Amino acid sequence: TKRPTNQYVLAGTIAFACAIASEVAQIPGPRDAEARDLLVDFVGIAGMLLIIASVRGRLDNGWPRIVTIPVGIGLLAIVSWSSISITYAIVQQQLSKPQLIAFESRWEEQLIANFDATYASIIDAPRNWPSTGRRVYRADEQKRWGIFLKVTPSPDWKAYSALSFIASSGRDEDFDVAINIWDLPKDGVSGRQNSFVRVGPTPSRFRVPFESLHEVPGYEALDLGRINSIVFSAARPGGNHSILLDDIRLEL
Repeated sequence: TKRPTNQYVLAGTIAFACAIASEVAQIPGPRDAEARDLLVDFVGIAGMLLIIASVRGRLDNGWPRIVTIPVGIGLLAIVSWSSISITYAIVQQQLSKPQLIAFESRWEEQLIANFDATYASIIDAPRNWPSTGRRVYRADEQKRWGIFLKVTPSPDWKAYSALSFIASSGRDEDFDVAINIWDLPKDGVSGRQNSFVRVGPTPSRFRVPFESLHEVPGYEALDLGRINSIVFSAARPGGNHSILLDDIRLEL
């Protein structure tokens, strides 16, 4: 029996063409088209076609199914690992609520994005740190945008009245930190409100009541049932600031 190679090549070509079209369609929007995404798509398509061909007995080149099927599954697992990891992190965060992030577990790293930081990592907590945890987050400022820590939190905050966290300056100075809270876009428009705290060398717990948040011109009022992210940043970038953060949580 002839191998129906052409139909698999055609299926793979169509699937990869759709992947290219998907990346191209992102160019005018807020997302960036990335070659890495195309590579992930290609590996995923190859893995699925290999599994299908193996199950249907279409590989008659002497490769045993006991090899080709695991290889195909392995390829799919590789490209799916990022999605699996973030899904696990979100589930764990729901179980940890009202604590949003404590920087104690590896899964929490899936919920953090760093922006313009020369050094941003989870480190051992300094002595006399006012929490039971052993780890804290540190970021040193770089470039004009200052320190950014984007935490993807649990989306529904309606049952809570405030956000709290432990913070200190990583150097012997005081400086202002902006806390921007964003909700999920609705009809293309996001809600955004912010607040400010002043941190110093002594670690302290800061409480930001939601009723005290400031409106940001050009954005809708915040919907506490659709929270998307929190962004911590140096309110006045350019001062070579450093910040330590820990135990970000919701309060009733």
